[in-house]
Amino acid sequence: MFWDRLEVWPMEGSKQQSKSKRGLFLPLVPYNAAIAGLGTLVPLAILALRGTVIDVSLAAVAYNLALIPAPLIWGYVCDVTGSRKKILMLSAAIIAASSVGMYFTDSIPAIIFFYAAIAHATGMLAPALNLLIIESVPKGEWDEGYTRSSWYSTVGTIAGLGVGMAWSFSLPSLTFLAACAAFAFGSVALTACYVRDPPMSIERRTFLLNPLAFVNRLAQLPLMFVRVPKKADFTSMIKMTREELTRDIPVIVLSSVLFSASLNIFFTSYTPYLKENQLTNWEVYFTSLYIAAMNGLASRVILRRMRGTVTVQIASSALAVRALGMLLAAFFAIFVSGYLTLYSTLLSFTLLGVAYTVITINLNSLFFKALPAGRQGGLLGVYSAFNGIALFAGSLSSGYVSFYLGYPMTFFLGALLVFLSAAVLQAHFGGTPQSSYE
Repeated sequence: MFWDRLEVWPMEGSKQQSKSKRGLFLPLVPYNAAIAGLGTLVPLAILALRGTVIDVSLAAVAYNLALIPAPLIWGYVCDVTGSRKKILMLSAAIIAASSVGMYFTDSIPAIIFFYAAIAHATGMLAPALNLLIIESVPKGEWDEGYTRSSWYSTVGTIAGLGVGMAWSFSLPSLTFLAACAAFAFGSVALTACYVRDPPMSIERRTFLLNPLAFVNRLAQLPLMFVRVPKKADFTSMIKMTREELTRDIPVIVLSSVLFSASLNIFFTSYTPYLKENQLTNWEVYFTSLYIAAMNGLASRVILRRMRGTVTVQIASSALAVRALGMLLAAFFAIFVSGYLTLYSTLLSFTLLGVAYTVITINLNSLFFKALPAGRQGGLLGVYSAFNGIALFAGSLSSGYVSFYLGYPMTFFLGALLVFLSAAVLQAHFGGTPQSSYE
């Protein structure tokens, strides 16, 4: 049974891949190199222009506001036009152009604007790429296709952060924007050369019929809309909370929302916290590289040893580990300062990184299993809308909490939300195994 052994991102794949299959994923390397580099560089650029943690928070707010509607808009474009390749190229081109724009400005509002454009471009990628995978790869090899997509993305992320770290040793960090633009232009070129639109296209609703496609799609971006959620969909979600037999979905949604909010509350303020403790730019890049490596380790080692098992208990345990990592960060923010902050960060990031993938895979899998037939589209829209609101609220509150109450309070608030996320699952499902989820 699938739910006994959910093979998400399986680790073993055929070594005999055709050039076309390799080419499908090759553009992901420079694409993710650009995204990862910019994700670390933008807060550094804002702080270098004498911005505060509130300015960084507002940049994150703009990022999320631009990101949230992108999967809905461009998913619809994918369905109507059947185009995949052009959307992938346009996404990378927008990132390249925005990087160039940031390179030539010294205005914080302009940087925030270009950062929002990058966010929207990132949201364009998810529906087009995932549809392309299930259209171009035989169904029996979808697991291998998602494994390769994840692997190439991870390689790109680590490469981008590694280059950014090395760049910061000897060159002004802001000039790294030119490298990010080059990465994105490289992705455009590779997409033009290697990616082909399939002869027959399918619609996004296919994700609702296959758990592997569904879980991997949400793992990339926790926002997926088959259609615009209606008032009746939100009302239905509220009604579900009143009945014991239908309460599973609202509980899983609430847990996911708390987790999403904690994510942005914690990380939005973390780069300003590191810079306040006088860490150099290359050290900031190194911490980002480290947590990306921990995420990759969890994807390729920890999930493999679990053999894809999905349970509420695993999700709760991983949430508790992540909460502990944030709690340690809050403790270190009080008692550790200066250069020692680098080492305390690596310790807390170890727990945060290894738990992240386990949490996302388990929560998304549990949500898929709980969806009632015939109502997946509406409830998925509600799930995505609530997660989008949580990401927005987390970004907005993070800067103000840090500015007025201090970084320890921000990190403690993030830890509290993750603990609540785990508590919500445990309070509803209890400690006894639930046969419908294991």
